[in-house]
Formats: sequence, structure tokens, C-alpha cells
Amino acid sequence: PGISADQIQPALFAGTPLANIQCNLGYVLNALEDFQLGDRDMVLVALATLRAEAATFLPVSERAGPANTTPGGQPFDKYVGILGNRGLQDASKYRGRGFIQLTGRANYAQCSLQLFNDDRLLDNPLLLHQPPVHQVARVVQRDTGKPLEGRGGEVVVVADAAERRIGAKA
Repeated sequence: PGISADQIQPALFAGTPLANIQCNLGYVLNALEDFQLGDRDMVLVALATLRAEAATFLPVSERAGPANTTPGGQPFDKYVGILGNRGLQDASKYRGRGFIQLTGRANYAQCSLQLFNDDRLLDNPLLLHQPPVHQVARVVQRDTGKPLEGRGGEVVVVADAAERRIGAKA
């Protein structure tokens, strides 16, 4: 797509070590291409999403905080009973992980079937931290209709904003 680590680092990932981007950008671009999502809009949306979810350009595990834990509650207790989680153990085990925070037992199961045709992500959620799985995971989720359904105006708006920041066409 004509996007390099040197281009996106100052525009979208200022403060992120260039080595992190150089190490992982190829996986991201290849994963998008593998799922026929390597067009300009989707590349720029992916980069903008990475900026919001993993500004270090490394896969991360979600930490407990106000967005996922009730005051005085157990870590990740807000995820109990949603996203396919069956209890507190699931909520913690299937918390946001990877490059773009795949979250919830149901999403891990769906992604695992799409990537491996089995349930290995349910057995080993930390696989989301290993290349190229951590980049491909959310691409698969998008390709199956979640969380970006279709290619509506919001996708184009995000892509256009990202393009203006990095000054390049994907």
C-alpha cells in the first residue's frame, strides 16, 4: 500500500519506538491483504484503530480499570454475562488482548474458528500476542461482520483523517 514505518511513526505514533512499528507493520499490512482488506480505506482505518488501541504498536493485554471493573469489584467483572462470557473466570481470561483488544469468549471462539478451524484461542488466549496472530485476529473479526459492519461513511471519515495525518495514499 505504499505506507512505511517512517511515514506513520511521526504522524500517528509519535513517541512509539520506530523499531516496534518496523517489526509489526508488515504483519498488519499482510493480514489486511490476506483478507482482501488492503485497500486505502481499510489500511488507514486499521492504523487509526491501532493508534487508539495499542499506541505502542505492540500487542497488549487489557488491564483492569473503570471501563471493565465495577468500583470495589473483581477485575473485569463488567464483562460477566456479556460477549459470551460465562462467569468471572471467562471475563478475566477473555479480556481484551492483542493488537486491537479482541474481547469476550464468543469473539475468541469466532476468531479461533476463522483462523485455525479449531478452538485454540479459547485454550490459549495469549496466542493473540504472537505474530502474525495478533494482527490477523481483528481483521478476521471485521471480515465476519464485527465490529465494522459494512463500509459506511464512518470508515471513510476515519480513513480520510488518517490519510491527512500521514500524508500518503494507501
